[in-house]
Amino acid sequence: MEDSRKRTDWTIESARPVVERFLLNCKLGRVIFDMYTNFGFPPEITIEELQGRGYDFDKEEAMKSFNERFKKHQDMSRNANKNIFVSPLSL
Repeated sequence: MEDSRKRTDWTIESARPVVERFLLNCKLGRVIFDMYTNFGFPPEITIEELQGRGYDFDKEEAMKSFNERFKKHQDMSRNANKNIFVSPLSL
């Protein structure tokens, strides 16, 4: 349990520059998305962490922005992988 807490603290600290950089540019949806994809932080935890550190923003709007980015990412991945695996029998 102690090890897990140390890893979490390290992850939060290593992610801090990412958060600060994007918050300066007001791209909250991207911050939440990057924290999720790069560090495995669930969006809800990222939002709570930011609010706990004094950042003031609309939680619903932040989740809407995250969901839009996530859907766009899924669509791009789906389209990119459409024709990669082609069965030799279909040629």
